[in-house]
Amino acid sequence: MASGQSAAENGATRCRATFTRIASQGNAQTNLLGNLVVGWGALPYFSEFNPAGGLVFNAQFPTGVNTYRAYQLPFLSLSGSGQL
Repeated sequence: MASGQSAAENGATRCRATFTRIASQGNAQTNLLGNLVVGWGALPYFSEFNPAGGLVFNAQFPTGVNTYRAYQLPFLSLSGSGQL
């Protein structure tokens, strides 16, 4: 079981969030905004926290979907408009 506080550092940017208990796996990544993106491992969730620890985004995978890591990557629109 993993729990407690985790901090991800990216240069001078620091983000701290308190994690819930998870049975296994999971990951954390600091994005370009300095926010912490968390994949909750054995749980079907991924979240994003701002540097103050506030929840910015939270999502749940559909029933039956399993993943153990979540990553946030830059998006580039092919239309150039920023729209899908």
